[in-house]
Amino acid sequence: MILLKFTMKMISNMRTKFKSHFIYYLLILALSLSFLSPSLSFAQTGKGNESFFCKRLPEIKTKMEQKMAEAEAKIQERQEKRISFIENKRNERNNIIQKHRARWDANRQEHYAKLEERAKNETQKQAVVEFQRAVERAVNTRRTAIDTANSEFQAIVDRAIADRKIAIERARRTFKDAVSGAFEKAELECAMGIDPKTVRQNLHANLKTAQEKFKSDLETIGKIGEIVKSAAETRKQAIERAIQDFKTAIEEAKENLKSAFAEK
Repeated sequence: MILLKFTMKMISNMRTKFKSHFIYYLLILALSLSFLSPSLSFAQTGKGNESFFCKRLPEIKTKMEQKMAEAEAKIQERQEKRISFIENKRNERNNIIQKHRARWDANRQEHYAKLEERAKNETQKQAVVEFQRAVERAVNTRRTAIDTANSEFQAIVDRAIADRKIAIERARRTFKDAVSGAFEKAELECAMGIDPKTVRQNLHANLKTAQEKFKSDLETIGKIGEIVKSAAETRKQAIERAIQDFKTAIEEAKENLKSAFAEK
């Protein structure tokens, strides 16, 4: 029961971090592109200013790339913190499990010793031995089932994180390529002598398209929160079955032991 509550708390925290990470990504993107507005708006008044736009284009591109690099660095930092969070929670959960198991193991040994003291004849002594074997078998079966459920859950979460990271990286590269392409096109248009006002408008439109596509690509990426929630429910059910099977086995072992001690 303690394990289940601890697990659900961990999942809730993970879903919150995944959601905030996604929103942060979009905010950084919006800030990076909105940075261009002041740089582009100066070209909206006067023919001379329009011509000046082409001269400023390399500077605008450099500043845009700097903003994107800063955004990526912050996002990378958040990703590393997220991975560290998951690893810490797993270690914390595993430590709790090991501590409980060690205490339960010690308690069982004490219980076995008391039963052996109560055994007065060979039949009762053999019943204690059989009871101990049955209990240990039930304990090992339960632990194996729980460990398997935990391992499968972790594998699903790790795979979901890896798949999402790949998808986001793919979307990020597509976005960066689109931004670079937009500036290359603007530079080419300037070199060809196209009206700077038209160049500016085209650049703004192309960057906006890149932004909208990137946002759309991110939104279509599978949400880790739902995957984690589903995997957690599957694990919860597996653990509950293991506990119920354990209780059934223990009750049967107790009944056999009682029968042996009831015999005169």
